[in-house]
Order: sequence, then structure tokens, then C-alpha cells
Amino acid sequence: MNDPRTLTTLPEILSALSALQSEEAELSSSLSQLLNDREPIVASLDHLHALLPQLDELEADANVLASRVSNTAKTAQWVGGRVRSLDEEMGRVREAADRVGQVMELKSSLLALQSSIEMKDWEAAARHCARAMALPLDVIAGPYAEAVVPTAESHLPPVQTLQDARETLLKVFRENFAEASRARDSSATSRFFKLFPAIGWEEEGLEAYANFVVELVQVKAPPTAKSSSPLYYITALTALFESIALIVDQHQPVVEKYYGPGKMKSVVKRLLEESDRVTKSLCSGWEEDRSMQRKLSEVTNNPPIPLHSSTSHPRRPPEDLSIDPREVDKVLSELAGMVGRWNLFKKFILDALMLKEDAEKQDAEKQDAEGEQNGDETSPPPVRISPADKEMLDNTASQKLFDQLISTYYIPMEVWYTRTIMDKAHRLSSPNLSQSPVTTTTPDDVFYILKAVLSRLITTGSPAAIEKTALQLRDAIDRDYVGVIKHKLDEVYKTQPPSSMGMGMGVGVG
Repeated sequence: MNDPRTLTTLPEILSALSALQSEEAELSSSLSQLLNDREPIVASLDHLHALLPQLDELEADANVLASRVSNTAKTAQWVGGRVRSLDEEMGRVREAADRVGQVMELKSSLLALQSSIEMKDWEAAARHCARAMALPLDVIAGPYAEAVVPTAESHLPPVQTLQDARETLLKVFRENFAEASRARDSSATSRFFKLFPAIGWEEEGLEAYANFVVELVQVKAPPTAKSSSPLYYITALTALFESIALIVDQHQPVVEKYYGPGKMKSVVKRLLEESDRVTKSLCSGWEEDRSMQRKLSEVTNNPPIPLHSSTSHPRRPPEDLSIDPREVDKVLSELAGMVGRWNLFKKFILDALMLKEDAEKQDAEKQDAEGEQNGDETSPPPVRISPADKEMLDNTASQKLFDQLISTYYIPMEVWYTRTIMDKAHRLSSPNLSQSPVTTTTPDDVFYILKAVLSRLITTGSPAAIEKTALQLRDAIDRDYVGVIKHKLDEVYKTQPPSSMGMGMGVGVG
């Protein structure tokens, strides 16, 4: 609606007046409606006023309940605090009682230990010592034990008393074990051997046992054998390794029974040291008796020269050589046998050192693989060897010695022997005129000796030796066998007249 002050004409004034009258009528109608709806509102207000006494009563009851609960909570908190204090006191009492009981047990164990030592009852002494050692160190070395445990006869602190008793028992056990070992008294040996771990001298017990079993190692060649016999050193090494293997097989259950699984490893280390000593002596004797340095020098100075070789060095017939290939063949077979015995012994030791759980797991995997192989050509899973055990054997003096013998003597002499025999096969080859086309005996001779050489190489059981030697043998075959035959074929076609080329096609290499 426009501002009345701006109205200037009668129609505008009448229109504005009509609008005001309409608005007045609407407001009057709204007020009348509100007055008509007042009664429910008043009734609701009256109802609320009627509830006020009940609400006041509930508020009073709530205040009383809150007061009671607050007092109860304070009482409960106070009681709880007292209970916790009582629990702490009881815990300290129990701890003190336990400490007193442990100290009394320590004192009684030490007294019984001293008494058992005086009576030379070593089993009882070990039991009492183990009881004392089982107590916590803070109990043994605590001030209460130092004040209560010492007696007039033993005035030292309990820690020192226990240590002195342990050292006394260690000395006694060592002496008695050594005496029983010298007397080969198996019952006495087992009796004292099982007492070492009970008093905390496990390593010392294993050391004493290792020294004992080393004395059982026997190295015996056949009584009639002489060092010049091809089997002398192989037999001696076989006797050495079989003796150690038998010791490991018989004594490992005893060691693991009293010391736990895997404890045979320290004993095996000592046995391997003895094996290294004997093996070094035998290999030195073998090198000297077989004049290996001289043979190697002769082999090195007289390399085989293939037929039709372009080298300027004059060829020497095999009969003019100062060394007989048959002698080289003998020492190579002997060396391969010696290395093979060592690698077989290594495999046995690795299998023996494998923990029982690992062995059972691998057996199960092997059986599963065998079951799958019935319908599938998959290979069985490889045997998992402990890296630590393999490293222990790879670092032995024997392993290094045999590796040296392989690289120094076996590989160069085996290659020389193979090349020499192939050269001889070429020289002695004869054509087989009954065959068409004509053939020669060279392939049969070469592959026969190659089969023998590879069989001997495999008997070493050394993957590294097999790999290195096989590579050199392959080069020798390419050069001294394939190369010579190729040269002969080339010579055939070079020397034949053109008119006879067709006939030359059927001529074998002689």
C-alpha cells in the first residue's frame, strides 16, 4: 500500500481506505480465532500446574538418593583403597615368603651338595647342584642369601660357594671320564658324560667326549697291502672315514639323549679335525709314493700334439714319452677313488647332522613326490642341507686338500690322458673294408675311452671337478677328435683328382 501522505486524488484515497478496511477485517478474524482456541491452552496450563507438587517430590527423592549414593561411593572407594593396600601387603608377604623359601632351598642344596661331594656321590651332587643353579640369580646373589646361607664350615657367599662346587665337580667328572675312556668302560663313560650338562658344563662335556671318540678313530690298511698297491691309500682313507662314520652313527643317539638335538655337531667338528690330520698325512704319502710332482712335470712338458697340427713343435710318438699313459691312468683312478670316498663321507655327515624334524619333513616331501611321479615325470624335491653344516665341511682342511689335488693333478692329467689316447686312436685307426661305406675304428676307440674317463670323473662325486673337467674335455674333443677328422676329410678332397670325386664320397676316414 502506498504512503497515505503521497495520496493526492480522491480515487487513490478511497482505494487506500478500502485496503485498510480489508486488512482490519482480517486481523479481527484472526484475533477472534485465537480467542476461540484459548480454552485448550488454559486446560494444558492447569494440568502442568497440577503436576508441580509431584515433580517437587521427585526432585526431593532424587536429592536424597544422590546423597546416599555419594556416601556409599565414598565408603566403597575407601574400602577399595584399603583392600588394594592389603593386597600389596599380602603380595609383599608372599614374595618375602617365596624369597625365604628359595634361600632356604639354596642353603639346603649347598649343604647337600657339599655332603655329596665329601661322600663322592656324584649323581646326588649333580642333582643338588642343578637345584641350586635353577634358582634365580638375584636370589643366589642377593643380600639376604649372603647373610643367611653362609655357615661356620662355609663362610663364603653362596655365589662363590656354588661356583667352587661346580668347578670341583667339573674337575672330578673330567678325571673320571678320562679314566673311564682309557679303560674303555662304556658304563662309566656314559655315567659321567651325562652329568656335565646337569651342572652347566655342557660345552666342556662335549669337548671331553670329542677327545674320547677321537681316540676310537682307526686307520688301518689291509695287513698284506703295501704303499705301492693301487688300493693302499684308498683303503686307508676308506678305513678312516668308515671309522668316523661308525662313531657318529653309534654315539650320536647318546649325545642327543643327554645334551639335546643338534649337539653332535661340536663332536663332529673334533672328529673332522682328526680326519684332516690323518687325511693330510695320507695324501702327502700318496703324492710322494706316486711321484706326482714328477708325473705332472712330464705331463706338462709333453702335451699331445694333434695329427696335422699346424704347430711348429715336432710330434713325439707316445712310445718316446718318458711317462706311460697307463701309469697316469692308474694314479687318476686312485685319486678319483680317494676324492669319491671323501665326498661320500661328506654326504653321510650332512645327513647325520640334519635335525630329526627336518629329516622327517624331507622324507614326507620325498614320498609325496614319488606318489606324484606315478602320473607325472616331475623330479623329486632337492634335499635341503643346512648352510652352516655345509660351510663347516667345505672349510675343512680335507676339503681344501682334495680341491687342491683335483685342480693340481686330476684335471690337467685327465685332460692329457684323454688327448693322448685320442691321438693314439687316430694313429692306430684302421679302415673296416667290410662296411659300405668304409668306416674306421677311431670313433669306437675314442668314445670308449671317453666313457671310461667320464665314469671315473663321476666317481669323484665333486660337482666342481666334474664341471671344470667336462669343459676342458669338450675343448679337447673339438680340437683333437672333431678337428682331426675334419682335417682328414679336407685332405681327402684336396688330394683327389676331380674325376674321382664321386668315388671319394664313399671312402671313410682311416
